[in-house]
Amino acid sequence: MGKVSRRLTIVALPPVSEWPEIAKLREQGHTIIDCFEQPEVLTLASVREADLIIGPQCWYFDIKHRKYLTSAIKQARLKRYGVPAKKAGKKNEESIDEPSAASDVSLSSEGD
Repeated sequence: MGKVSRRLTIVALPPVSEWPEIAKLREQGHTIIDCFEQPEVLTLASVREADLIIGPQCWYFDIKHRKYLTSAIKQARLKRYGVPAKKAGKKNEESIDEPSAASDVSLSSEGD
């Protein structure tokens, strides 16, 4: 696998940092900062300078994504507490770890 010319600095949180795709990114020449393997490298400055921060609870937000803040809050509550309060009588048969395509929240900037 070849090296890339446009390298990124990526902060990865477990379990995402353990994925084989992350190892491939490292082999391509990207700088991967694993929060638990390299805690001394993880500073506020390194987080601010990171091109990408990935992990199970991470969402990428800048001004273009502001309209998705409500959806992000809703998904975070669903992940933490399960079934929304108004549907508490129904069983949540959908796994939070593997949401269906219908419940995925898209953060693409289509139309922006």
